[in-house]
Amino acid sequence: MTNVMIVEDNERILNNYQRYFSTKDDISLVGYAKDGENAIKLYEEKKPNVILLDLGLPKISGIEVIDKISNLEHDRNKGNIIVVSGSNELRYKLLNTKKVYRVIPKPCQMSTIVNTIKEYENEYAEQFPSQKLNEILLKLNLRTHSKSCTYLIEVIKFSYEQPYMLENLNKIYAIIAKRNNCYAETIKSSLRSSIRIVNKTTNYDLLSSIFFIDKKDYNKILTPKYFINCIIDYLKTDGNFYI
Repeated sequence: MTNVMIVEDNERILNNYQRYFSTKDDISLVGYAKDGENAIKLYEEKKPNVILLDLGLPKISGIEVIDKISNLEHDRNKGNIIVVSGSNELRYKLLNTKKVYRVIPKPCQMSTIVNTIKEYENEYAEQFPSQKLNEILLKLNLRTHSKSCTYLIEVIKFSYEQPYMLENLNKIYAIIAKRNNCYAETIKSSLRSSIRIVNKTTNYDLLSSIFFIDKKDYNKILTPKYFINCIIDYLKTDGNFYI
């Protein structure tokens, strides 16, 4: 799933983006801004994979937005900006810059934009550490090829890519259920079943190193949200939590 943010002051074009992306299962529109000032604030809040940026914006120009985003500590040289602009003069200023991934002139087909987003993801997106996840799930005594664990892996991967969605686990269950043609309750029950297995069969040292459980809490069932958060933290570290 690719998280996309849109910066566009033309209401008609913005509505076209929203309608089109709502039909795409692999693209999530995480926010939009109609001026450059709000674009920078929203970018820092949402941390999208890709930003679609118009150049002729109110308050702060698209060129300035590019400069400011490119100088953010965690986004320096990321090059995740796709410019979609009808201004020849402004597009000319971006010749040979590495701050943007591509410049697309308006008007253009939505399919061109989607294909460009996919090309960016294929070239630059962070690869999900599937092998690392499988290894730790096996250590936690889960059968990674079982149906319930497959659902768990999907939820973890989705949350890894879109951590802000963890505030609404039920929505994640619904999205994963739709992908698998089943009920959201099925996804939820599968996760709880997997977590119960981990609680009952995993030794204390391993549980403690990943989930930071004290001995007095050893028999408490981990909540799905806490479980997923801890696994994601593990995946984003060197993987040496456990003893």
